[in-house]
Amino acid sequence: MYYCCHRHYWVYDGICRAVLDLIYWRDVKKTSVVFGSTLVMLLSLALFSVLSVVAYLSLVTLTVTISYRVYRSTLSSLQKTGEGHPFQSVLLLRLILLLTCLTSHLLRERRAPEVAPWF
Repeated sequence: MYYCCHRHYWVYDGICRAVLDLIYWRDVKKTSVVFGSTLVMLLSLALFSVLSVVAYLSLVTLTVTISYRVYRSTLSSLQKTGEGHPFQSVLLLRLILLLTCLTSHLLRERRAPEVAPWF
């Protein structure tokens, strides 16, 4: 039996504290959202194929993000503020990760010794 009193670490026999909070309904809003979405997902997988469920989830995600982008752009233009793109921080994060990955590969290739061809 392993017990640790930290906030997000393993608490009791391999169960995280966040999972225990969900099981014991300590925060009703979070627990109802998690269990409600899990129930909807299980019911939809029982009725439809996995491919259909993934396709509809992707379509809903795309619709919500586009609607949020249009809403923020409209709100920004009506209030005359120059807030810019609402997902700019995510786009910058992806660019930084891409550049980091690219430079690490380039540095690795530069340090690699030349290998003579085997033929």
